[in-house]
Amino acid sequence: MVAQQEIEKVLEWQRGLERHQKEFGFKWQVAAEPLLRKMGYGIFKAQHRPFQIHRGKSLPLLSDDLDVNNYLWDHSDYIVKKTGRLYVVDVKSQWYVGFREGRSVTPMAPGGLSFSRRERDAYTKIESSVLILLIMYRNAVARPQVLKTSLGEMTFYDPGERLNVARLGPVFYKQVPFSRLRFSEGSTSGNLSNKFDGCQKLTSREAYALLRRSEALQVVGIGPGYRKVERDGRIVIVGMPPS
Repeated sequence: MVAQQEIEKVLEWQRGLERHQKEFGFKWQVAAEPLLRKMGYGIFKAQHRPFQIHRGKSLPLLSDDLDVNNYLWDHSDYIVKKTGRLYVVDVKSQWYVGFREGRSVTPMAPGGLSFSRRERDAYTKIESSVLILLIMYRNAVARPQVLKTSLGEMTFYDPGERLNVARLGPVFYKQVPFSRLRFSEGSTSGNLSNKFDGCQKLTSREAYALLRRSEALQVVGIGPGYRKVERDGRIVIVGMPPS
């Protein structure tokens, strides 16, 4: 009975941490817009902004499969343009843990990158035109919690604490072709070796400034054509959800 209660407590902490991570994922998805512009991409469509085209003008084909094409236009995080070519960009943000040895801190790479089955199938069909914008930030809750159980000692970050945006960094980010990810048979989680190699780097102050300038700090949710933001303790929808 005691062991079961301990397991339930651990699971509740994990669920809370997942909720925090999901919310921060929305923030980084919005903050990715200026990063993409900095990389030289023009933003053709962003999921969290209303998207309009001139009446009678058909959407460019991302795939010869019309179902896949419609899915990508409806659900992609970003569709960007560079040197006359369109790309689908999927923003993947993950938190990492830093291990301190003396004065140096070594970041521990997060696990695989998760996709839905529909995403993986669609991306595979046009993989040369799919880019992953990988953003890795430090888990920004105030302090870790150590739980001693009959199963052993487990370390968690307390999801009950507010995320401390001043402790986000360093934030690492880079653009990765979808084709570089490796999937096990039947899996929708892609593995990428040497995640921190070739990354650009933001300090905590720079990361906070990016989130603030892009108005991502208040974002708590995203949908096609709109975003949900927290204002004065209320959740407000900004944009225009499709009818």
